[in-house]
Amino acid sequence: MSFSELGLHPTLSARLGKLGYTRAAPTHAQLLPPILDGADVLVSCASGAGCFETALFVLLHRCLHSPETDAAYVILTCSESHAEHTAKRTKALTGDELPISIISESTATTRPEKAAPFIAINTAEKFLAQLRESGTSAITPTALLFADTDEMIARGKRTTLLEIGELLTTKPQVLICTGRETRSVARVSQALQREPVVRHTFKPDGAHPEGIPQQAWPVPNHLKTSLLLKLQRRYHPAIMLVIAAEDHTAARVARRMRAGKTSAAALLNSDSQKQQNSLRARFEAAEIKLLLLSGGIPANLPVAEVTHVVNYNMPSESKDYFKTLRRVPHAVHLNLVTPREEERVLEIEDGLGRLLLRDALPDFDYIQPDRERERASHPEKKAQRSVARAKPRAKKTEWHPDIPRSWGDRNAPRKDPEKIPLAEWSPEPLPAIWSEQKTSSSPTAPKPFGRGRPRRRRRGGSRNKKR
Repeated sequence: MSFSELGLHPTLSARLGKLGYTRAAPTHAQLLPPILDGADVLVSCASGAGCFETALFVLLHRCLHSPETDAAYVILTCSESHAEHTAKRTKALTGDELPISIISESTATTRPEKAAPFIAINTAEKFLAQLRESGTSAITPTALLFADTDEMIARGKRTTLLEIGELLTTKPQVLICTGRETRSVARVSQALQREPVVRHTFKPDGAHPEGIPQQAWPVPNHLKTSLLLKLQRRYHPAIMLVIAAEDHTAARVARRMRAGKTSAAALLNSDSQKQQNSLRARFEAAEIKLLLLSGGIPANLPVAEVTHVVNYNMPSESKDYFKTLRRVPHAVHLNLVTPREEERVLEIEDGLGRLLLRDALPDFDYIQPDRERERASHPEKKAQRSVARAKPRAKKTEWHPDIPRSWGDRNAPRKDPEKIPLAEWSPEPLPAIWSEQKTSSSPTAPKPFGRGRPRRRRRGGSRNKKR
């Protein structure tokens, strides 16, 4: 089903088609009708399944549908870095084709001068401070979208969310996106949303891979293991399957993860059957939280308790990627993507009919240099060699004038001698330096035979024995 058939604005539908959203995913088809009708929705699904972007599509649709109003659509995130990332993502959706104002960070507390609908993206704390202020510049939201509500509550912002519900003078449409519906999320929903609240809990299946939570994490190749360690700590306690391309890569990453105090092991194709069975039993008993695999997921590996699947190396063929999706549809699939692997991601997006969520960690240094490459290049030794080349070289020892230059010199040009008839040939005398002999004032004594000393006769020889 297309987005136009679901009720989105034709201009927005055309823009989404150019970006790669060729068809609506199951999450889009289920969430768009109630949100477009104006109902308050509480949706529980993992990040990357398409729930948040569905609510974002509705906000863009309303900005295009009523361009003459001064409606304010507010998106609240758990941190400033998340707000900045959401603003970049929203601007990428609108581009230059959709005339929609997007306000983020510190400018989100003021209304634009021109009377037109706009989208304000900010943190919950700053929005609460704006509500406490009095004045004509205060924003009265027409719709309020909460992203990663469970993450906000985990960071201790439950009181902030409840206070926002008390200070709102009007009751806007409230859309809450959460990874899981806990008691605290239900309490925030009761304080902010109007009854009846439409609740959706998505459980993806292998028949529709476009509805499975998937994320793309752009990262340089030499920082993949460091980013994986950060993600494992972020999603703790998580049971991860990490798929590498080769055995040596899986073994190296497993050693690095164990050095980072993570219970990790590598299930290699080169291991014996006894070793593989032992690792499977330990993984099934949750003794191993992170299992490295080579090539793909074995058929006899239990995956019911797996929460995350990480593609350390993107599969060379898209069919292998979709095979992994259908094998573990209940898990969140994280893809560590290098610039060289971006084309494979585009092929996967064409097969899914939608874009993958590009995500980034705010506290991770993506520009740190490659230490192994610097260690292999030895810049200090290279500098020393360059300094040594710059120094003037010592002069070579002068040749004796009687010895031809070509004798004993490897670099001297060698010319074939002219052929002379044997009857006309006469040998030239040798140089004087070769014919000269050392002269001594005292006559030299004759050298003894052998090693320089006379031989002694041994006592008790064979002759004595015969006697």
